Amino acid sequence: MTFLKPRSLRWRLTVRVIAAQIGVISILAVVQLIAEAYLWSNGNIYDGNNGWTAVNIVADSVTRSPHGQLSIDESDKLRNRLKNPEFWYVVRDASGQQISHGQVPNNVASAVNALDSIAYADLGQAIDKSETPIATVQWANSRAGVIKVMTTARSPVTFTEALSLASAKSLVLVVCLSLITLVISLIITPWVVKRTLAGMDKVAADAKSINFKQRGLRLQGDSAPLEIQPFIDAVNSAFNRLDEGYGARQRFLADAAHELRTPIAILQTRLSNLPSSAHKVLLQADLARLTNLATQLLDLQRYEQGVVVLQRTDLVELARTVVADIAPLAVAAGYDIALENEAEHCWVKVEAASIERALGNLIQNAITYAGQSGLITVLVGRNGTIDVIDEGPGIAEADFEKVFEPFHRLRNDGRGAGLGLELVQRIMYANGGRAHLLPGATAAGAHFRLSFGHPASQ
Repeated sequence: MTFLKPRSLRWRLTVRVIAAQIGVISILAVVQLIAEAYLWSNGNIYDGNNGWTAVNIVADSVTRSPHGQLSIDESDKLRNRLKNPEFWYVVRDASGQQISHGQVPNNVASAVNALDSIAYADLGQAIDKSETPIATVQWANSRAGVIKVMTTARSPVTFTEALSLASAKSLVLVVCLSLITLVISLIITPWVVKRTLAGMDKVAADAKSINFKQRGLRLQGDSAPLEIQPFIDAVNSAFNRLDEGYGARQRFLADAAHELRTPIAILQTRLSNLPSSAHKVLLQADLARLTNLATQLLDLQRYEQGVVVLQRTDLVELARTVVADIAPLAVAAGYDIALENEAEHCWVKVEAASIERALGNLIQNAITYAGQSGLITVLVGRNGTIDVIDEGPGIAEADFEKVFEPFHRLRNDGRGAGLGLELVQRIMYANGGRAHLLPGATAAGAHFRLSFGHPASQ
């Protein structure tokens, strides 16, 4: 159960509520015990058969002399009773021996002679039992054997005796009420606590639904306890600041990329007017990288916003077009390039232009880093995948996930800004798919795969 987890607020609230209830019951029972004992010690009470009754106190003191005669060996309890001049008793055994103490009240004195014929009786009580009896007759066990005791039923008791009498009753009451409270609380309290904290569960669900692609979402604290409202407000304020910072970053990237286009266009015009030379070739290569970087920044901003229109597209035809466009560059760089397809057609729902850019980036990446030799294979799978496999030095498995991070470069050779593969991943996310880097079939070579999540019927 969730409320039994360590440090769980539900568990702590449940335990503390139950402990508080049992504590209140115990305190009330102790107060009742003391009050009852005080009242008993300051007036005559009817002991009846409850614990330290006068009959039991007398019986505990009855013994026999060495000659078999009934005698009294006064206990401390009996001495305390005898301090009251109104206390009396009559003891008789089965053989008729009798001992007594004190003055038997006149209205029950006649019962002394009839003790042998009385088993149990409360004497001097109204028929409707609305009055406390004057005397009681009971059989009792003693050191002298089974005896019959007749004594006062209206017996004053000391505070200590009253406390002993009341404590047994209170203990039973406390135990019973505590057990009932514990059982009921274990059933009801967790449910009540869960209902009370349901608003916090909703806040947690809202927090899980927030991600960087859906900015503007906030925690809703309408149903949450007021005590955590400041925390919710603080978290929402933090989200506001993050959104503002993220928006400023996006605007900066978009503005910077747009602003770069004008000077790049001017440079291209001026370079085209220069006479041919080795220096011009280097400048044109540098300008091409700068142009590619500006284009990548604009594409990143576009695909992060999810501005794509999915259409039914044949991956085989799309790959054939891209390979045909890039093949001259690959051959000029020293590679062989091949297109393979497991089926005649492979239909998916994507934005064709963006997928062409992603596939082109992967092939360009292979041309740049596969060592200017070997075969670059583009494979279109029947299940909606495109693989780009080269025979270069490959990529260490520890870097498989890092290569898709922005500005991450395995080699700082100045031949890229580290945005190409990150752009590929963003394009795939925008099209409902994903880019993977897979272990190569051989020890060397990189193996990239584009997996699509929108198959289309033929």
